[in-house]
Amino acid sequence: MTGYRSKKSRTPTAGTSAYSGQFPENRIPPVRKSPGFWPCRFQQRKIPRLAAGICLCFSADRPNSSRPFLRTPPMSARPLILLFGLMLTAICGCGPDAQVRRYEATPDPGQGQKILTTDLIRGRFQKGGSAASVPFRWVVPQSWTAAAQDQFSQFAWTTGPAQSVRITVTGLPGTAGIEPQFVRWGGQINLDTSDPAALMKQVEQLPLRGAQGQWIELRGPADTILGMIVSHNEMLWVVKLKGENAAAAEVRASFRQFCESWQAG
Repeated sequence: MTGYRSKKSRTPTAGTSAYSGQFPENRIPPVRKSPGFWPCRFQQRKIPRLAAGICLCFSADRPNSSRPFLRTPPMSARPLILLFGLMLTAICGCGPDAQVRRYEATPDPGQGQKILTTDLIRGRFQKGGSAASVPFRWVVPQSWTAAAQDQFSQFAWTTGPAQSVRITVTGLPGTAGIEPQFVRWGGQINLDTSDPAALMKQVEQLPLRGAQGQWIELRGPADTILGMIVSHNEMLWVVKLKGENAAAAEVRASFRQFCESWQAG
């Protein structure tokens, strides 16, 4: 028959796709399921309309409205409508695009890891330098001269030849520890501090009035550090002398007498 063409050989007409299984261009493809519970189009279109409808239910009365669903429901039904709206919001969420994003910050390799040293602890917990903040009394030798405090110490003096020996009193939190202070002092005068236990064997218990002191003498190649640390009321009170070996040996007796004069109160 003329004009008859098989369905298989029929060419696509305008408005249809040339590939099998495709829908015409003037038709909407079926809705795909989103990773969530509801279809994407239901989330994007229906949810806002439902939310708007729930809001209208709580608006002013409209007795003359031509649309029954715009009329205000009775008071007994409003809690149920509100509960339904909350359940719908909890189930549907905010849509497939509202996903939790996780951010990971990589540290700068040039910065390195920040180590909490005793110097940082001192800077954070150091109290102001005044007699009222130190719970001890002492007798200062007459040969000592009051000196300017640094950023750590609360009291400072100088003595010895050409005032080359410096004595300081510093308050630290008890968590700073006594052993780390002695180890740090050994490193300051180039002593081997790889074995802290051997260094702590040099510590001498120094009885005070109302407290107990820990006395140590460290002598390096060029400099000497003499010191006493007193643990009192969750604080460490550090008394430190530093100077050249000869000058430190000259004022050792007066410094020892100063440490023994400490009394709590």
